[in-house]
Amino acid sequence: MKKLLAMGLTLGLFLTASAQETETDSIPNGWKTDGNIQLLFNQSAFNAEWTGGGTSSIAGNLNLNYDFNYKMDDFTWDNKILANYGLTKVKGDDFARKTSDRFELNSVAGKRDQ
Repeated sequence: MKKLLAMGLTLGLFLTASAQETETDSIPNGWKTDGNIQLLFNQSAFNAEWTGGGTSSIAGNLNLNYDFNYKMDDFTWDNKILANYGLTKVKGDDFARKTSDRFELNSVAGKRDQ
């Protein structure tokens, strides 16, 4: 019982802890980039004796999520790129089929009043 109580208190401390907030004025001037790229592969294989049915296939998706942000004194420019493209090749088909596509560019510029 004591171990369970100690573990609960420790977990409670981690859940209620918070970091100090930084002021927006402390962000340095210039470009700041942040993002990630994902490449996902999937394969499914079924033999002819499988009674549940199904078709063997191979698929791939490429995801891009990137931020380009610019700050100079009281001017900010925030840009976000979201892109996704996916293909699937099913056994027996002559060509691969597109399963997903997306290209989104968001750009917001702002000037703070002093």
